[in-house]
Amino acid sequence: MSGGGGIRKLFGKMGGNVEVTKMSPDFVKSCEHVDQYKEAVDQLADRFEGAIQQNPAVLQTGSIECQPGENPHEKTAASLGIFMTYFGGDKANQVKELIEENKKLAAVERSSQVTARRAIRHMRRFYITEYKAIKDERDKLDKAREHMDTMKHEVKQAKTTEQIEKKAVLYEEAVGAFDAQAAKVIEIIGTLPALQKTHVNDVHEYFENLSQFHGKMAHSIAKREIA
Repeated sequence: MSGGGGIRKLFGKMGGNVEVTKMSPDFVKSCEHVDQYKEAVDQLADRFEGAIQQNPAVLQTGSIECQPGENPHEKTAASLGIFMTYFGGDKANQVKELIEENKKLAAVERSSQVTARRAIRHMRRFYITEYKAIKDERDKLDKAREHMDTMKHEVKQAKTTEQIEKKAVLYEEAVGAFDAQAAKVIEIIGTLPALQKTHVNDVHEYFENLSQFHGKMAHSIAKREIA
């Protein structure tokens, strides 16, 4: 997209006979692209978190870890503790070792969940930082457009030469403010490719963590038999 003036395309009649400036198709498409990308990022971040914390109730609290003792492996360890009471000697010791194994698994999973969430930090913050900044500038542009259209309408409604001249000056100022704000919007939308690179890095970091997680889980599991 070019400068601010380039996004003013057509005029159409709306309420109160005020001609409303329509944005150029390219500008509208760029804004829609940002909105759609934001939705894609939100969904992917949710999917990533759902993969590492499969209990929706935990995620609904805003946490990525279960409460103490609520991790599935911790619950398994607790149940094994009850199970162990039915055995004695070597069998009880073997079950005790399994209890410790599950506690280790829980610790590995908790650590990985925290690290995985940190890995996608830029994606998770996108909607409340960069996207919000873009949206705020677009909202300012909408207000500037509304003001510009109102000033244009008042020029047309002016009855005397003096009124026309005064309104014309205000209209030109409104056009300048609109074009300046449009330039800001174009500039901030132009930062999206760099943000996308950061999000791709988040994805790579997430899967690197996931790979390490499964490796650690496999390493923590010892093959044992209860004879």
